[in-house]
Amino acid sequence: MCSALFVAACSDDGGPRLGDVTDVTNVTNVTNGGGEGDGSWTVFVYMAADNNLESDGLDDINEMMAGVTDNVNLFVLNDRSAQDDFPYTGDPIDGVPAYSGAHLLHVTPAGVKDLQDLGEIDMADPAMLVASATTVFEAYPAEHTALVLWDHANGWEGYSDDGSSGNGLMSPDQMQAALTEVLQRSGMDRFSVVSFDACLMAELEVALSMAPVADYLLASEQTVPNHGMDYAVLGEATSGDAEHFGATMIDGFRQHSEVADDVAGVTMSLLDLAKMNAVSDAVAGLHQAIAADPATAVEFLRGADRAAAFAYDDDPGKSFHLRDLGQIGDYLVAGGTSLAAASAQLVGAVDDAVVAHFEGVAFTGAHGLSVYAPISIEYFRSDFNDVSTATTWSALLDTAYGGGADSVGGTDTSFTGVPVASFENGQISIAAQVSGEAAPNIASVTVFYGAFVPAQDGFPDLLLMLGRLAGDVLDPATGVVGGALPVLQLGISGDGGSTGLLGVFSPIPSPDGTTTILSVPVRYMAPGVAVDDGLSGFLELTLDADANIVGRALYLRSETGALAAVTPDPNGTLQTIVLQLGADGSVVPVPSEMYTTPPSLPAVLDSYSIAAQAVAPGDGTVLGGALGFGVVVVDAGGTTHITFAKYTG
Repeated sequence: MCSALFVAACSDDGGPRLGDVTDVTNVTNVTNGGGEGDGSWTVFVYMAADNNLESDGLDDINEMMAGVTDNVNLFVLNDRSAQDDFPYTGDPIDGVPAYSGAHLLHVTPAGVKDLQDLGEIDMADPAMLVASATTVFEAYPAEHTALVLWDHANGWEGYSDDGSSGNGLMSPDQMQAALTEVLQRSGMDRFSVVSFDACLMAELEVALSMAPVADYLLASEQTVPNHGMDYAVLGEATSGDAEHFGATMIDGFRQHSEVADDVAGVTMSLLDLAKMNAVSDAVAGLHQAIAADPATAVEFLRGADRAAAFAYDDDPGKSFHLRDLGQIGDYLVAGGTSLAAASAQLVGAVDDAVVAHFEGVAFTGAHGLSVYAPISIEYFRSDFNDVSTATTWSALLDTAYGGGADSVGGTDTSFTGVPVASFENGQISIAAQVSGEAAPNIASVTVFYGAFVPAQDGFPDLLLMLGRLAGDVLDPATGVVGGALPVLQLGISGDGGSTGLLGVFSPIPSPDGTTTILSVPVRYMAPGVAVDDGLSGFLELTLDADANIVGRALYLRSETGALAAVTPDPNGTLQTIVLQLGADGSVVPVPSEMYTTPPSLPAVLDSYSIAAQAVAPGDGTVLGGALGFGVVVVDAGGTTHITFAKYTG
């Protein structure tokens, strides 16, 4: 693994260092500073692009060339896809000929210098992070330092998806240990900024893991689109201190997203990591409050259910269950129970730690820091407990799940009758009933609509779910639960005028009603790959107030489980997924080949048109069946109940 350039970083036998190589290549305009007050920066971008982000990495290097100034030592370890294998582009970088594998690059105002060919490496190996980062920061000390970790990521699950090695993600503990070693070898106290140009990393356990090694964390609660950060603003970002760096990069990301028409559904946060101990203490305080009054566990679970969800997946078994921590606290403060005081302390600690943040209208009200919060223990992943920084939050969840189960006890939380619905103001209002005794124990309510399929051939009534939205306990005294949502039908127009329908899940309206985000579950098949072996993910669509599609992006999970926006193989295909609900409570994902014509779509998103149309009372059918509707409730003990019916007007 440790090539000639990195020998000095991996052992003490005195091999060539980065400075030796730059002398040979005649790199100019290098600050190589490091004195107090000289304003110098060293920025190292660990670009793990040996996957479906390869072309996006090249775009970002071009941005860096436009943004770098004499004030910054900018280095990129760029690992590209295997040659002749999609998505390898074969494009050169400035004056550097096309290559496959990893090269260490020096980006200066004069251009890009190729310092070394490292061959095929595993960017998810912490030893490679140690070797490369030590080489850069030891050779080029500066007053300010930034490490950019660029790739796929999954919050507390980890970072970096190396397509050639396929060895899995680098965990938060592994990253912390690697960066601690880099600091020791480089003679540094801390990084000024650790930035994740990757999905879902503004998360509690990640921030706690980075707190011992960096002053600030720059990351997103939500998924990050293909374009990622805007490195064209790097010169301005490095003209000040670390906080100026973070704020400038956030503003550049916002402007980048506005141009790309995906600004409605993005987030970005800058966290002062010195404040994370206070957040951890506030979490412990909330835990103590729940433990002192176990009946409040239901309220906590409701708060988690109502907070903004990031990388939402309609299948709870695949969802990341990441929620905005501050919004959970907001709900508990507003509840006015015994949790209010501790929750106010938590919200204050989060807001103090998040010194700058931006969120699109779909996430208005988010505070900038997410947390792992499945509302049911059924979907809690035990490997969360393997993350060393998860101890405090995991203990809180354990108490909440236990208190919720105790509150439910032997109470029957199932529905007492069939649901009812009516159309009002362009929305379908849906209500169902549980017993008055059960209502206080309901942690989550979801209303949904879809295509109703009556019982036949020995099968019970079925419903193909097309849309869903969070509901509420409408009347605790009588047990009425429900909510309202717009009924949309999406038509697809491809070559030859063929049409089909998409399942629409989790419509997220903005508070001002100007934008709606639709998350559509899909399965992606590369050429020659069968549906069952395809990658799962979702198509994110942004609708304006008139239901026009104004933005679209594809997010997929890789074989290692990492999630990211991707540029798919143009010869690949997509199939949309709907959930088939049975009257017996069964839930089965069904691909579009079972219910649409054509059965699959081109993977290139701009090769077909999508139109959204509202379904009004009495309008035809959806997916060849009558309109159906229903409600899902999850009680505080984790038991799920489903009820649905045919809409009769």
